[in-house]
Amino acid sequence: MTFSFSRMLVLTKDFQQIFFGCLSLFCLMIGVPASLIALCTSIPGRGRNLTSKVIYKLILITDFLICLLVLPICISNFSDWSPGLFANSFLCKTWSYLWGSAGRISVFLITILSIVRTKSLTSPLHPAKQRQVLWPIMVYVIAILIQGTVPWWYHVDVQFVSQYQCCVWFIEDLSDKMSAYGIYSYYIITYLVEFVAPIIPVIVSGAISAYNLRNSNEEGCPVEAQQSKRHATRMILALTAIYVTFNIPYCIVLTLDSINIFSNGRFVWVKNLAPQTLVFIYNFIYIHTIALNSVTNTVIYIYKMKSIIKLKISIKNEVQKRRNTTYITRLHLRSKGSLEPKCL
Repeated sequence: MTFSFSRMLVLTKDFQQIFFGCLSLFCLMIGVPASLIALCTSIPGRGRNLTSKVIYKLILITDFLICLLVLPICISNFSDWSPGLFANSFLCKTWSYLWGSAGRISVFLITILSIVRTKSLTSPLHPAKQRQVLWPIMVYVIAILIQGTVPWWYHVDVQFVSQYQCCVWFIEDLSDKMSAYGIYSYYIITYLVEFVAPIIPVIVSGAISAYNLRNSNEEGCPVEAQQSKRHATRMILALTAIYVTFNIPYCIVLTLDSINIFSNGRFVWVKNLAPQTLVFIYNFIYIHTIALNSVTNTVIYIYKMKSIIKLKISIKNEVQKRRNTTYITRLHLRSKGSLEPKCL
């Protein structure tokens, strides 16, 4: 029997169950408590920082929901891809609705946060007003929640697919309920506009923030204010890097799928891939990168919290103080011992 590491790594069902099971368990065990800790310990700011604080809160709530929704996926992975909690029809449809809505809202919030931070850096005297930011967010969230009910309008069957360990519906199910133009329009809005397009302003905003961070030494500006500005900018850059890392593969696959759809199947980029490899790619990109993005967002937020930074600094100072005290005590004992008469 010939051993093939690559075959074991991708093409076997057992490996995918273990890999995705551990991955979903990690997202569940780290993401849910980390989101709760961040939500409970973060206090809304005042004045100019209030808008960013509110957006951070909304991102944490969305990330908490995404990590919590991983629970049925985790159970399915450790149950030989059986439905598990998804066996309940109502839970299956509700999960599909919440997962699709939360992922889109998360992308939009990161995009808005990047734009708001860039505006505050480029126009510090004219930052974005809270009303100008929160109203578009509220309108977008309502629109996404309404959009998520499309399968119910057209009576599309949302069902559990064992290979993806979740409940999904396919856009092909609308082929006999919508015109081709309607399907193309729906796909452009719900995938290209809501997932692929936001990566452009996020990257541009990240580049501007990085440039401003490099040239952030302002004469006449208090040191504490400069440090606070750098801290906020580093936070945005960290979230931007995470977003780009986990969403570029997503955007690439969506773009390739879009070319396939709009070419009426003449461009099939998956034709040379084995079925198990294709399942692995779609499972990892469409499900688990979203959860990993949420987990990493939350961990970075906690790590960058000012209270945590102050705690780390105080612990470091306390450890250094004890080391210095111990060193001084040893020197004192040595010098004292050298002055004592020695018995012969």
